[in-house]
Amino acid sequence: MRLSGFLPALLWVPTLFGADPLNDRFRPIQIPAVTSPSLARVDFDKDIFQHSPSGFGNIRVRDSKGVVQSHVETRPTRSRSEIRKTMFGGKTVSAMPLEGGGFQIEVVIGENAPSPRGLRINTPLSDFENRVTIFGLNNQGKETKLAEALLVDYRSLVDYRVDSITLDAGGFKKFRIVVAKPTVQQESSILELGRKAGEPNAEKVNILRRPFRINSVDFFTTTELVLNEQPLLDEVTPESFSTFVDKDKKITVAEFETWGAPFAGVEIFPKTTNFRRNARLEYAKRISDSKTDSTLKQSEMEWIAVSQGSISSLDFQGHKSRNTRLECPESRQTKWRLLIENGDSPPVELESVKILTGKFQLVFLAFPGENYRLEYGDTQPNQAVFDTAAIQAMLQTKALPLEAQLGEVRMMEPVPEKKPAETWSQWLLHQKALFGVIVLVLAVILGFTLYQTAKRVDTESEPPRMG
Repeated sequence: MRLSGFLPALLWVPTLFGADPLNDRFRPIQIPAVTSPSLARVDFDKDIFQHSPSGFGNIRVRDSKGVVQSHVETRPTRSRSEIRKTMFGGKTVSAMPLEGGGFQIEVVIGENAPSPRGLRINTPLSDFENRVTIFGLNNQGKETKLAEALLVDYRSLVDYRVDSITLDAGGFKKFRIVVAKPTVQQESSILELGRKAGEPNAEKVNILRRPFRINSVDFFTTTELVLNEQPLLDEVTPESFSTFVDKDKKITVAEFETWGAPFAGVEIFPKTTNFRRNARLEYAKRISDSKTDSTLKQSEMEWIAVSQGSISSLDFQGHKSRNTRLECPESRQTKWRLLIENGDSPPVELESVKILTGKFQLVFLAFPGENYRLEYGDTQPNQAVFDTAAIQAMLQTKALPLEAQLGEVRMMEPVPEKKPAETWSQWLLHQKALFGVIVLVLAVILGFTLYQTAKRVDTESEPPRMG
């Protein structure tokens, strides 16, 4: 009993320590000549993503002797920086209307305040175009023109607002801000934008003709801030793409498929301009396995929303702005759709889309004079545990791996299927000759037993002799 319980336990040992995956394809790795052990990297491509649907645990790097080499998977990144504004307030000392329309205000900053690189005009209004001119005033009241710009807000039409003006203030501590009255041409431009976006015209004119209002003025200095490194994303064409407008639901639908790459979002290229719409990303989840072919009916799919946001595009009167990307947490689903809510506005028409995919690399230690190949293709999950201390240590020193190239895909020779070891009882059943001997012996024993029993019965049945 102890031995029978021990044998099944032994069968699990290879699983616990990670069985070799059943890969069916490999590709030679072409590495530049090296004279000493060096790091080499391979970029994952479409074929690798396509044939590693359950993750990357099936990938192996094998040398010419068939020995599996340790490797790590990395994400290429780049450092990202942004201009950070540090705001500080100004004090309004005077305000007065101008002849013919418009108004001006004078604002001062403290004597110890830094020289500003710009200012922001805080207003609660939306949907406006106002030309603003900034002057610097010296102690004698003499003015110097510092900047002129157009403050705009089209938020009811698109996601676009300009409320800040950059300037070189020099040593000025006092500033005059002149806000001009909107012109008829500006009113016409707002009307034109409203017509293009399919919005009511009269409302836009009424909003534009309201008196402009300034709540406060903030000044700012700028510094460049280096942020954490961000993973690089590729923009690639999807496997398939189709789009249509659902007039009943008032939405534009774009459906597309990937090949199992880490999907991180979508970038749309619209035919339509000057719009802002709410949108959401969804992937299809199979809820029925009744069909055997690859074509799935709509009723067999459940759509799962993973991201939602706003997309917009502006190309108008010299103002250009694009916010046509919608990102989501990385996923390896293959069937996706983007839903754009049109409401009562003209439908957004799409020219094409690009999918955003995560980039992955494999890094291993290559030795001089050795050949390597990359193996993959097993669709079952595999857990590989490698000793990667040396590779990680070299990567931490910022050592740049050599860029290796992958050769053509080659199919592996199928591995002969191994028959499972027979149990004692199975072995016994396969021994036909032995089994016949056993049957013959049993028949002899049974016949002899029956003969003895019959003889005993005859003896007992004889009548007793008379004496």
